[in-house]
Amino acid sequence: MRFTPFFGRGSEVAHVQDLVTGEEPTRLVTLTGIGGSGKTRLAIEVAQAMSSSFPGGVYFVALADTTEGARIDDLVLDALGVRRAADAPAPEQVTRALKERISQTGLILLVLDNAEHLPDEVADAAQRLLSAEEGVFVLATSRTRLELDGEREILVPPLPVPEYPGTPERLLEFPSVALFVDRAKRAQADFALTSRNASAVAALCEKLEGIPLAIELAAARALVMTPTQMLDQVGERYDFLVSRRRDLPERHRSLRAAVAWSVGLLSGGARAFLARLSVFRGGFTLEAAHAVCADPGRSEAVVIELLTDLRAASLVLAEPGAEPDTMRYRLLETIREYGEQLLSEAERADYRRRHAVWCFDYAHALLPLSRSKEAATWLRRMTAELPNLRAAVEWSLTEHTDPNLAHRLLRVVSYYFQARNLFTEIRAYLARAIALPVSDTSPPGLPYELPAITRARTLDDAGGYATVQGDYEAAGTLLEEARSLAEAYDEPRVLLTSLNGLGLLAEMLGDFATAQQRYRASLAIGETHPPKETTAAWLRLHLGICASALGDAGEAARLYEESLAIRRRVGDPRGTSVALSHLGRLEADAPALRSRAAVRYREALQILAEMEDRHSMSSLLLYIADLGIDVSVEHAPTAARLVGAVDAVFEATGTGLSSIGNANQEKRLALLRDLLSGERLESLRREGAGLAFDRVVEEATGLLILVGPSDDAPAAAFSAAGAERAGSLVSGTRRPA
Repeated sequence: MRFTPFFGRGSEVAHVQDLVTGEEPTRLVTLTGIGGSGKTRLAIEVAQAMSSSFPGGVYFVALADTTEGARIDDLVLDALGVRRAADAPAPEQVTRALKERISQTGLILLVLDNAEHLPDEVADAAQRLLSAEEGVFVLATSRTRLELDGEREILVPPLPVPEYPGTPERLLEFPSVALFVDRAKRAQADFALTSRNASAVAALCEKLEGIPLAIELAAARALVMTPTQMLDQVGERYDFLVSRRRDLPERHRSLRAAVAWSVGLLSGGARAFLARLSVFRGGFTLEAAHAVCADPGRSEAVVIELLTDLRAASLVLAEPGAEPDTMRYRLLETIREYGEQLLSEAERADYRRRHAVWCFDYAHALLPLSRSKEAATWLRRMTAELPNLRAAVEWSLTEHTDPNLAHRLLRVVSYYFQARNLFTEIRAYLARAIALPVSDTSPPGLPYELPAITRARTLDDAGGYATVQGDYEAAGTLLEEARSLAEAYDEPRVLLTSLNGLGLLAEMLGDFATAQQRYRASLAIGETHPPKETTAAWLRLHLGICASALGDAGEAARLYEESLAIRRRVGDPRGTSVALSHLGRLEADAPALRSRAAVRYREALQILAEMEDRHSMSSLLLYIADLGIDVSVEHAPTAARLVGAVDAVFEATGTGLSSIGNANQEKRLALLRDLLSGERLESLRREGAGLAFDRVVEEATGLLILVGPSDDAPAAAFSAAGAERAGSLVSGTRRPA
């Protein structure tokens, strides 16, 4: 019986109908899902939709309140409207009643609702019902499958939720929002979705993960609370989401009761494993679950069985992983929070630490891929674990039980945050780590390191990101302290990186002579303590930038070529793109070499597009804009849009140009104002800022096709003659961007 409107689930209703009434009918379908997911309501809607296909009738058998398997046949007889006779067993009477009903009127559908607490008994009963007569069909709702031959399971997922706010009209297209609004109106008749409360309602449905019971319980609070006030309370969802309605079964009067009902049916081992899995955020792999949550000595086979139990109970979601032929598992946040409450304080600390150590091991093992031909794989795998990495970093910075773990963890994840343009976030983490005392220990599996050197490395990283974001005063302080520690403890490799950082700071400030001096000092250290090849390539690139700015285009070209050769040899795509960009920049200033510059830019653009590296692409887009304007004023509108796209990147990442780059930008904008009206320039910049990433790449690629050859072959080396022709143009205005 339906008293309230039904929202969404169109695909699930259609799917069940296709299975049951299709050319090859399925006689047993089980709707599975966590408590409160809407299985019963969906079963009622499906039964109503298929009623015309069952002339013998559709009969609803409520099992939730029975605790005895022997009572199931009695409940079926009650649903059929058959009086129980004293002269025959109930199963025999059910069989006789079904045969008579089908012979007289036709096919019958039995809905067995809430079967999870009596799985074996309900499975036996369903088998008897299906065997009684071919015209019997069964639709069951349960937390788990019945595990019978011919059974088809349909998982009932949460309702779709909006990913971002929109107009009230657009939000009402989402079933979760429509459900909330309908139930809120039943609590408060004048409730309405408006532009004022739309964003709060959207966020509320997202926080409640589209779980119908949670949404209905929240909506009932509309009598005394606004959606914004509800949103403030969702952090304590288990205390907040409680109903006072007397007509609801006990397990649906609170979110806690609904989840407890499901979890309480697990074995002790599965329940303990669920609690341990609560330390993960955003999902996990089989290998991660084994490393973090398994008892010592237990094999992956045991973990597979436990995950199978939890998936069968609809408490764990299994989805295709980021890598081919892999599965990834996930807990809804509602389930994760409940599982976390099952851990004692000591257990929570132990498994959070195990989780943080696993995150370190994972990121540390992948780090060599970050500057290799497998960089795209590294990026994809790190992105899959970003919520876990964030949780591990936060825990290591908050608990203070092992400050060294925080420092070392940040060291292996910081480059990923850079690659994802998350500069503000990684700087905040590093600042908190610097404020921690460094203990005289090392995380498991790593060689011992002096606490002062651990601190120096963190200072160096923090100084580098401060430089990139234009916080030059803070960068200088951090980098000088890192250098002082490296010198005091005679650690040449840390000294080398701190000198590189100080060189970059001078470069960004436009002091190329000082930058060159620091880079050369770093190069000298590298002669006796060779750095990684990627560091050597970075150093040559920036020495080339200094040479270019100081007027020696030939030396700049030589250093860029050396950097490019190293990057190609080790297979570092991002480094390759940067070297190509700077070589192209030299060539673009010589009219005879602009086609070659376009080829360089296209290769660099393709690399960065595949990596979705917006920050590294920003300077390249400005170079491409300049090239377009140099070739023809007709390209000015496209150039203006590219400038706007870069504006958006800088605003989103908190980064910007160097001092010379800012001066060049002013000249670039002045030129564009001469070619376009000021009003049109600003309009085009706004248009560019709003372009999607793929569209920006298309604009830049299209411009390069117009100004250069279509051949995609790598460009030849920058010749001495080319350097001579470009030399007079190098030092004056544009480099580096």
